[in-house]
Amino acid sequence: MSLRTRLIWALTQEPDTLRALLVTPVWFVILGIAWAALRRRPRHVAREAAFRSELDGAQQD
Repeated sequence: MSLRTRLIWALTQEPDTLRALLVTPVWFVILGIAWAALRRRPRHVAREAAFRSELDGAQQD
């Protein structure tokens, strides 16, 4: 039995750890969808542009 197999087996012995292992990929998918939706909003685009211009100004100093 490989180390990966033994590790997964050990982590799935407790119900709460098993539940966490099952939910984690779903959580990252939800975060990715939210990030993709929010980054296109005009308010976010304006904030990002302001941040980048502030960085450019700081690098020139």
